[in-house]
Amino acid sequence: MQNPALGAVILWKFALTYYEANDTHEAPPFQLLFLILPMVLQESTRSVILSTRKSSSLRAFAEKFSSSQMSKADVVLSLQRRINDLKTLSMDSVEIMVGSGMATIEAESGRVIPSKARGLEQEIPDGIDLLLRAAEYLGIWMSGISVYETVVTLRIFL
Repeated sequence: MQNPALGAVILWKFALTYYEANDTHEAPPFQLLFLILPMVLQESTRSVILSTRKSSSLRAFAEKFSSSQMSKADVVLSLQRRINDLKTLSMDSVEIMVGSGMATIEAESGRVIPSKARGLEQEIPDGIDLLLRAAEYLGIWMSGISVYETVVTLRIFL
């Protein structure tokens, strides 16, 4: 599933949702893009994202990994490794997203400005819709907190 074109659509969905959910319609910071594919493409992480209410928070998502019911602390601990492993895929996906006009990167602020849908949400194949929904949840959750709070909550370094 390491397809940079698919990754571009996932990143675009995250950026668009982040922008729309943010109270001041601020676009996501560039560095957050490196978190999305490692979280969305791994089934165990994605399933926890999707089992958390959209109206919840990133903190509620992260707390599920430390609960005795989930016993999946290794999943969140391996997130840093997955971020490093998928850096090239994330960057290739960003290049396709920007190159195809799905988004631009503002030079001064380093924020990712998503373009409007233009047919990207039509007839989404089964399975892909779950990836996009997970990216949407992350966009909503991350739009209300700082990058600092995001990395502390997920226990990672960017």
